[in-house]
Amino acid sequence: MRKNILVSAFVVVMWGAQVLGQTAGMLSFQGLIKDDSPDGLFDGTATLQFRIFDAELDGNLVDMDGDGVVEDVIGEDAKQVLGLMIIDGIASTKFGPVSPMAVN
Repeated sequence: MRKNILVSAFVVVMWGAQVLGQTAGMLSFQGLIKDDSPDGLFDGTATLQFRIFDAELDGNLVDMDGDGVVEDVIGEDAKQVLGLMIIDGIASTKFGPVSPMAVN
């Protein structure tokens, strides 16, 4: 059975001289994953897909890989994290690489 999951998330851009060397082009994601269980918090393994848009509503997909072509394809302008373990609704991961131009 497929569960509906609501993602409340903040994407933190990690750009700093020291951090950039360790996580070149990576973005950090932390969020609370909710579902329709009695406590409202998802527990288990999930696959998350990430896309960046230029506006909150009716935005355009952003060129995440910096190749000048916007494609909604996993590995190009969409990133996927497989098998992310979520406990008590808490999810935390890094994904990328993402072009610096995508987050300016």
